[in-house]
Amino acid sequence: MAKYIPGQLGRIEGKLGELVLYQRRGIPVVKRRPGKRKLKASASQMLQQEKFILATRFLSQVRAVISLGYRDRKTSMTVQNRAIGNFLRNIFQHAEGGVLMDYTKVLIADGELDCLYETQVTALKGNFMQLTWLEQRYLQSGVSGEDQVCLLFYNQEKEISYLQESAGKRSDCELSLQLPEFMSDLNFHIWVFVISESGKEVSSSFYTGNYTVIR
Repeated sequence: MAKYIPGQLGRIEGKLGELVLYQRRGIPVVKRRPGKRKLKASASQMLQQEKFILATRFLSQVRAVISLGYRDRKTSMTVQNRAIGNFLRNIFQHAEGGVLMDYTKVLIADGELDCLYETQVTALKGNFMQLTWLEQRYLQSGVSGEDQVCLLFYNQEKEISYLQESAGKRSDCELSLQLPEFMSDLNFHIWVFVISESGKEVSSSFYTGNYTVIR
């Protein structure tokens, strides 16, 4: 890679023979065009590519919650890159002919705050979902009863998600949600996580299971 200095013709960008000219952070740069791949991808490389495609496809459906759930830890990595890295390492199962996502291992939030304790979900008629958890009498420093409980619902067949922010407070120990009509009779993976009262910290998410929304 090299820099070039524009002459009398002004700024030039694009392909020029075997070279590519472009701007990088305002600096003119030139590099050789990448050649065609001569070797076929190995089986392990193809498997990794499949994982990456599945991970990015899922993340595109839950982008809003990932922005919330991965903002806690101090790191130079972007929120999206942290989430993708986490997914590629942890959530895939090898199956005949490819890989499958293990939704029980998906972390849609990754933080250090305490999550809820012994969470249980019950589907009720009328599109209601009831969530209960135990009172936490002995909490780590920084945890408050005013912390906000958040829920993510995801249907893998239709690839639709529904995020319920501030569904309740940690001190409530229960909540009941009436979900939108479009969710009726569909199965949803459900995760719960907590955002601190200040909004600066999050817990890691907890996968509660797969439930059908009962009309």
